Amino acid sequence: MPKPFRNTRLYNWLSLRSLTTGLTSGELRAVRTTNGIQLTFFGILLLLVPQILLFEPPETHFLSMMLFAEIVGFFIVARVFLY
Repeated sequence: MPKPFRNTRLYNWLSLRSLTTGLTSGELRAVRTTNGIQLTFFGILLLLVPQILLFEPPETHFLSMMLFAEIVGFFIVARVFLY
């Protein structure tokens, strides 16, 4: 049976493989929990963007996308701090 296609480089980056080597079980659990929360909130945020673009008035799209960019910026900073 063939293996399912998986981009291992992306998977390793999302699962923080290089960061979790050599950690104790407590540290590993904390990093995995933080990573899971970050990815979950980012996924929820990405699911909300089409709803904003479809159902909000066009006058508010610029402000909504600026807030989206701000939250994504916080996610990037949190990811950098995690490393």
